[in-house]
Amino acid sequence: MRYAFLGAIALSFFFAALQPALAVVNAVRTYDENVVQVNQVDVSVADVTVGQMATNVATAFDLGRGGVIDFDNGSFTDAQTIDAAFASGTKSLRLTNSARTWQIGVLGASPSSGSISGPNVIFNGSPNPFPVPFLNTIVFGDVTNTSTSAVLPERVTSFGFTIIDASFNASGNAMHVDVSYSNGTTSTLDYFIPLAFQTQDTFFGWNAPAGAYITQISFTANNNTAGEDWAFITSPVPEPSTMAIALSGAICLLVRTRVRRRSASV
Repeated sequence: MRYAFLGAIALSFFFAALQPALAVVNAVRTYDENVVQVNQVDVSVADVTVGQMATNVATAFDLGRGGVIDFDNGSFTDAQTIDAAFASGTKSLRLTNSARTWQIGVLGASPSSGSISGPNVIFNGSPNPFPVPFLNTIVFGDVTNTSTSAVLPERVTSFGFTIIDASFNASGNAMHVDVSYSNGTTSTLDYFIPLAFQTQDTFFGWNAPAGAYITQISFTANNNTAGEDWAFITSPVPEPSTMAIALSGAICLLVRTRVRRRSASV
């Protein structure tokens, strides 16, 4: 990846700076900020463009319904779990990698280092040996009240992330992504990120189908992979008790309707 450009001294600093993935992080409002880092996302694929996500997640953030994990704040204590606080710290979303461990590291401190917001990125792994694909699976857990730990009736309905373009191994990066939804459907995407430096940073974004939410996103890659700016938007979903009551009411209404029809036909 781009850290091949850092040189021997910078590389030694980079590897020393690697930490386990964030355990607790505060989500921010802005996707792909261009003040700290001037580098921008270059390509959008899948359902949602980076421009659409930037607008949508900012609106959601203001409403307490989402935010951006930029990997530049938080406690570096857990290698597979991220708890993202949002809604002024009153809510938390848990994201877990069920396939492998993550690492957070400094891609470069200068504005031309390659990251798109601040110095840190999340390193999602590398092929061993190259170019054998490796798997990541991001599982979206509950949204909870940070004060009481109570599970709240909302889930992730929109999600997007950026994969930084590659210069490592003198090769591009073949990405395969599978998105799973609560209604049992899935979507699949194959995309090749060409060999480049700061010209092929690629945004992947999805909206859940109406009435459903995203349960997990799995992706494979065949080159060293660094990610940036994970954006999530949550929406209300019926609580199990509410769904049961609604289903019971619908069944009772159907039964009464059929009884009335039978009575009218006698």
